[in-house]
Amino acid sequence: MRLDIPDNDIARNLASDILGEAVVAERITAGVMNWKFLVTASQGNTFILRFYPDERAQLVNFEPDLLRRCLDQGMSVPVVATDSRTGPQADWNYVLYRMLPGQALEERLPVIRPDKLSEIAQRVCAELEAMSQLHCSGYGDLLSADTASFQDWKTFISSAFHAGLHIAKTHGTLPVELADKLAMLERPLHRLTSPASATLTWADVAPSNIIVDEDDRFVGLIDFEGSLAAEMPLNIGYAQARFDGTTFFDALGYFWEADEEERLRADVYTIIRALRLLRYSHLPLPIGTKRIEVGVFLPGFAPALDRLLMQLT
Repeated sequence: MRLDIPDNDIARNLASDILGEAVVAERITAGVMNWKFLVTASQGNTFILRFYPDERAQLVNFEPDLLRRCLDQGMSVPVVATDSRTGPQADWNYVLYRMLPGQALEERLPVIRPDKLSEIAQRVCAELEAMSQLHCSGYGDLLSADTASFQDWKTFISSAFHAGLHIAKTHGTLPVELADKLAMLERPLHRLTSPASATLTWADVAPSNIIVDEDDRFVGLIDFEGSLAAEMPLNIGYAQARFDGTTFFDALGYFWEADEEERLRADVYTIIRALRLLRYSHLPLPIGTKRIEVGVFLPGFAPALDRLLMQLT
């Protein structure tokens, strides 16, 4: 009989079957989009075993292959051991990958030296630039590591507007003033030119997904399940939505070499992140916990919206 969520025993048995040795598995409570377990093998190697909730089960069709593409590009990301497409059968889709040694930058931010944060931000921007060299067919949500859902960029943008605004208005999950401002912005955005081509983007640029060592040196990036096909400014726009006004985002923005047009497009993607979250604003998170109001979770949303209205209307 299937449990509601995977537990330590399920994770231990599966990982032991995959690795062919005794392991210890312990649930990691951080994260709200999937269930993660720290797996320590008898030989001392450590892994992360991630189970996808049913509504996100399709992510196994691209995330492991995406990590492999990033590794081939020279990026610092985890090495995948196997996933549920080729590994042992389980009640949930899953991926097992080697754990990057270190700790999340999020844990170090209160005490990290400014020069160390600058060095990390510079490395992250270099990683994002490398990722932007990986091209895709289509835009938006990934179907595979090199194919996305929408045939063109404007359809991707329109879909975010229509779904996000409709659900927000239907369920009253966005203040009327912000909903009205979003509606005013939809038509002007269609005048923007589409990117020359679609490239892979990391939609989870966050201190919790950046690993550093004990000397606050950059180790690598984790958590690519939210990756999209778009263009380089999406990385910054998504980070701006969540971290605008923080020392982390200030450091990141300093090393992002962008002209005025690219910064405008970053604001566009700040809005797109909010709209895509609004599609689910009336529902709990995939692991069952309550969602934070979009305007609170994304402090960069309202300022970016006002800037775009001034520039485009």
